[in-house]
Amino acid sequence: MNQEIMDHELEARYEKYKGILKNLTIMSDVFMRNVFKERRCTEYVLQVIMGKKDLKVLDQVLQKDYKNLQGRILTNCRKPM
Repeated sequence: MNQEIMDHELEARYEKYKGILKNLTIMSDVFMRNVFKERRCTEYVLQVIMGKKDLKVLDQVLQKDYKNLQGRILTNCRKPM
């Protein structure tokens, strides 16, 4: 693959993810979980919210994702009778 094609594909991928990221806020679930993987980030947000610059996080547990092992999603689409 020549360099020009690789550069074009990289630029297209960059633009795709840039578009996705511009719509995320810290309240977006996926983004929040990834930011808060770093304890320092959790500490900083809590320090700002609580107004305590000396606040330290000793331990944290992030939301866990449990995937369906059979690859199915259960939803109830029927209206109750």
